[in-house]
Amino acid sequence: YSPGGTTQLQVVTPSAFGTFNGEVIIPENAETGSYTLSVSNDGKDLSGGWVSMMVADYRKPEINLSAELTPEFAKSGETITATVRAEYFFGSPVADLPFQWSVSTHTSDFPIPGFNTGIQFMRLDLNGAGMSYGTSSQTGEGRTGADGTFVIPLENLNVDQTTEVTIEITASESGGFPVSTRASAVLHPEDFYIGVRPESWIGSAGSELGFDLIGVNLKKQPVSQFITADFQKVRWERTEGVYGYYNFTPIYTLVETKTVQSGADGKAQTTFTPPDAGTYMLDAHAGNAHT
Repeated sequence: YSPGGTTQLQVVTPSAFGTFNGEVIIPENAETGSYTLSVSNDGKDLSGGWVSMMVADYRKPEINLSAELTPEFAKSGETITATVRAEYFFGSPVADLPFQWSVSTHTSDFPIPGFNTGIQFMRLDLNGAGMSYGTSSQTGEGRTGADGTFVIPLENLNVDQTTEVTIEITASESGGFPVSTRASAVLHPEDFYIGVRPESWIGSAGSELGFDLIGVNLKKQPVSQFITADFQKVRWERTEGVYGYYNFTPIYTLVETKTVQSGADGKAQTTFTPPDAGTYMLDAHAGNAHT
């Protein structure tokens, strides 16, 4: 459906998996505004079977604005440098261009195939926290130099888990139209990670449970590292929430601590025998690396 109510109709046949694909060509003289694509069966709209999109006239910007963060991978506390570049599309630099910048952060991950990694696996949460688009941490203004560039040092970025750092630059062209660009880098709590893989997620009180550990650097190459394994019992404290809901706070009690060293292949093993029934958590850590 177009803003004016014009309808394009297509009949499709779903695959054996209930999926289909297609395309809609928007005429060059089409109205601008919000368009809706909906799916129906036998004349009845399907629940959730719609999506909207904005259609606008294309206007080529005057300025090619770009940004770069270096290094691409950094350790917590290290300075990340943002370089802003502004050029006209015919190649000349845009000098003396004012702009605004903002830095946001949000949690990321560091996958090791077959292993759990990172602090996101270390603390359980039953309070239904949702996904976040990021947290604004720094803002500022700048003005490009004669060569069309500007350098912004991003300091005091300290994290305890894998974090993606994004900088957004926004400037205005001569007609007042905004032009923006973004760049991202990953900030790591340590220069290595610990991966954990339990032999089983369920056990019995008094029966030994085994765990495979692995240490890798930021290039995912194996590293030999002393790893401390804390086995903690978890119980939940319930408190009254709002609107009839409850909040559950985990309480951790340390049961046993072991220290192992990963070999040249980065691998190590440890065991734990739960003394009684309940929920237990393994916190494998070394330096600022936690899993």
